[in-house]
Amino acid sequence: MNLSAFFEYDAGIRKIIYTTNPIEGVHRQIRKITKTKGAFSSEQALMKLMYLDYANP
Repeated sequence: MNLSAFFEYDAGIRKIIYTTNPIEGVHRQIRKITKTKGAFSSEQALMKLMYLDYANP
């Protein structure tokens, strides 16, 4: 995408573009963590795994 074309979008659209990439990055990291696990014993077990991954990059 040409940078000048990017600034032709409204401010609201630009904000969505800015926030989409970090959100997709978080989703990609969560999928990377969870893809090897078949199931979790509880939601808390999943949350602990995610916490440990984010705490120790």
